[in-house]
Amino acid sequence: MPQCIMVSVLGRSRRMALVALWLAVVIWATTFVVSQGALTHVGPGFLTAARFAVAAVILVPWALLRGARWRDLVGRSAQVCGLTGVALYYGLQNIGLLTADAGTAALLQAALPVATVVLAAWWLREHITRRELGGTLLTVLGILLVVGMGVPALGIGELAILAGVV
Repeated sequence: MPQCIMVSVLGRSRRMALVALWLAVVIWATTFVVSQGALTHVGPGFLTAARFAVAAVILVPWALLRGARWRDLVGRSAQVCGLTGVALYYGLQNIGLLTADAGTAALLQAALPVATVVLAAWWLREHITRRELGGTLLTVLGILLVVGMGVPALGIGELAILAGVV
């Protein structure tokens, strides 16, 4: 069934979910090029802080309206997640984009699911299911297929991006 017909048959909540997923993919797919362009005018620290200041202005009130507690938004867990999952991840990505090209950055970021599974198994001692292992292997296969077209050099920018992934 064609996508446009399928979407019209689905319920409103399902359509909104598909729109949200499509929008997330578009934002993710363009972020490296947009960030690299912005880095010609501002520094990586400013870009990282500005990006999340804008997000906080929108998302904090929304979270509070949906029942989140202020202490949960500013507590120790939120601070650790903000430092590791936001500041370091995007900060190192922006530093890396000063010298790495956007396509290489996107390819290196594709290793994130693999790093997540490996760290979950090693550090958290989580059991990896067959399904998770299969998805991880498909991710690695996809990366290898793309890399087979030309292996990117691992300079300081690429290493910064990989450090952010890990």
